[in-house]
Amino acid sequence: MSLRLGSIAPDFEAQTTAGPIKFHEWIGDSWAVLFSHPGDFTPVCTTELGEVARRAPDFEKRGVKVIGISANGLEDHHKWIQDINEYGGKVGPTDVQFPIIADPDRKISTLYDMLDAQDATNRDAKGLPFTIRTVFIIDPKKVIRLTVSYPASTGRNFDEIIRYSLTVFSPSGKLVQIEHALAAVSQGTTSLGIKASNGIVIATEKKTSSILIDDSMLDKVAVICPNIGIVYSGMGPDFRVLISKARKSAQAYWKIYGEYPPTRVLTQEIATVMQQATQSGGVRPYGVSLLVAGWDSNRGPTLYQVDPSGSFWAWKASAIGKNMVNAKTFLEKRYSDDISLEDAIHTALLTLKEGFEGQMTEKTIEIGVVTVPSISDLEAGKIGGETGRPRPTFRKLTEEEVRDYLAL
Repeated sequence: MSLRLGSIAPDFEAQTTAGPIKFHEWIGDSWAVLFSHPGDFTPVCTTELGEVARRAPDFEKRGVKVIGISANGLEDHHKWIQDINEYGGKVGPTDVQFPIIADPDRKISTLYDMLDAQDATNRDAKGLPFTIRTVFIIDPKKVIRLTVSYPASTGRNFDEIIRYSLTVFSPSGKLVQIEHALAAVSQGTTSLGIKASNGIVIATEKKTSSILIDDSMLDKVAVICPNIGIVYSGMGPDFRVLISKARKSAQAYWKIYGEYPPTRVLTQEIATVMQQATQSGGVRPYGVSLLVAGWDSNRGPTLYQVDPSGSFWAWKASAIGKNMVNAKTFLEKRYSDDISLEDAIHTALLTLKEGFEGQMTEKTIEIGVVTVPSISDLEAGKIGGETGRPRPTFRKLTEEEVRDYLAL
């Protein structure tokens, strides 16, 4: 019977370099990586096992057990480990601690269909076929979640295997990929948002890596639709993708309902896209955190923060990026529920200034504001002639306006 994704990994008993094992008992409540090798002392196999030994901490912190299998006996395995450690030591500290299964009769290799049916030269002196380079990733329920097969002559890329393991929970309950994404956010420029009694301000640093870059073409505050704007910290390309999806979602909502989406509805759409990128092998979470500011007739002005995990919360004031901790501390001391929009803009600039490197100018700061429509604005309803579009409640401040606020 062929093994497929979703099949139960066959159980077996075997002798290994760490002693006899029963495979399912050895896995226990952990994830496991079972990977095969054609034979001991071969250059590619020796290089691969040395790499796995050096990457042992990466597997361990994810709660993943590693076990190898090779078509040789235990005596050869023990000698081979010495060879692996000695050769691998030329690259970096190498100490093979994971077990290697002895399979000279190919019983386990046959059980897991690891044998080569095409290459007639891939055989030992007795005529038995050597194993090909196969990888099985098995979950704690002993279900096969991933398989990869390589020809005997081709080495494996263990970065790819570890990348898959990043999308599973570690024993501490954390997803390591999300932690990496949050690290990318923390390296981004500082952005913040403040909810005022009569609106919302979002602000960010806008810096370029070279004086040769045309900074007038850079946008860190984006308009999604007339009532919603977003600012980010983290990876710009990821933000660009999310902005495109958000704008399409807003336009689809307009076509169906004849109005733009409430802030919470659009925020939830974005958060869902980000969450879906955390639960599939071979992909990574979006390396951005977002501050979404908007106004709608149901909730009024609202400010949301969306993180790489896909979680989102409403905030009165928040900060993201490299100076997040200090910025939040500053906002906690300055914020009050009755703060006006004008005061919120000044507070935003003071907060950014706390950790700002260089001179703050209208070209290095970007600000967006949400204003609450007056009764007359609401009574006027829609404007724009044939378009019938609502009056915008979100806009970006011009460089002249930012310069005026900085001069105060």
